[in-house]
Amino acid sequence: MSGKIIPSAIINLNIPSTSMEVRKREVDEKLTGISQEIINYIPNSPDDFVTNMIMERKFEFHYNNWLRRTVFKSNVHEIIVDNDFQAIIEMKEKAIPLILRKINDQPNYLVWALNMITGIKQGKSKTTTITEACRLWVKWGASQNLI
Repeated sequence: MSGKIIPSAIINLNIPSTSMEVRKREVDEKLTGISQEIINYIPNSPDDFVTNMIMERKFEFHYNNWLRRTVFKSNVHEIIVDNDFQAIIEMKEKAIPLILRKINDQPNYLVWALNMITGIKQGKSKTTTITEACRLWVKWGASQNLI
């Protein structure tokens, strides 16, 4: 070979599911300002300003995706096995203040993530509503100086 670089051919594949996925990712990135690949590699460690900012963005990304997919669902199992709900749980203690702020502003099923992260259940009665459980968690969070 003479050392010439031969340009590779460009093959245009029109695969609907792939182009749809790319468009969905582009929309998600425009809405959140951060790509899925970056979200997946954000560390969950040191307590510094930048890390906390990144954790908030990561949380918002997963929260918005979870809410969008589950807002009209009533099946508890479907709501909590959602990948983004599970990603919030995987954020562990770092997610607690973020969850507390969300449920203080708008009580919702995200309160269940607190039960799973902490191993604590507020409102042990079977008749405790989501709104009551959120109120109890916010009160607990305030007593722990988390919000």
